[in-house]
Amino acid sequence: MMATRFRNWLRSGLTNPMLKLSARTAVATVAAVLVARLSGLAESYWAAIATLIVMQSALGTSLPVAGREFLGTALGAGMGAVLAGYFGRGVLTFGAGIFTWFDLWGARLCPSVPA
Repeated sequence: MMATRFRNWLRSGLTNPMLKLSARTAVATVAAVLVARLSGLAESYWAAIATLIVMQSALGTSLPVAGREFLGTALGAGMGAVLAGYFGRGVLTFGAGIFTWFDLWGARLCPSVPA
């Protein structure tokens, strides 16, 4: 039953633009952090922040957009704390969190985001 659900989810995801954006963002962010760490940068988290900004599909400066971004930051920080506490700190946990955040919540907050 679980395997069938996973297969159906995977098949539907192959045509889902939000799932594609989630996967692309997660892979790019993890790659950026790994390159920053391999380069010996002291604060490699800035690579992740820069990648997330670049990977955004649209930028806006209005107050509603800023409010959603603030809410997303707060919820994302909470989710990151839960994931790190449960699975431990690491690049793969970080990538899984980014993917999950974009896939689960991004589609609800920004349903018209193109991939």
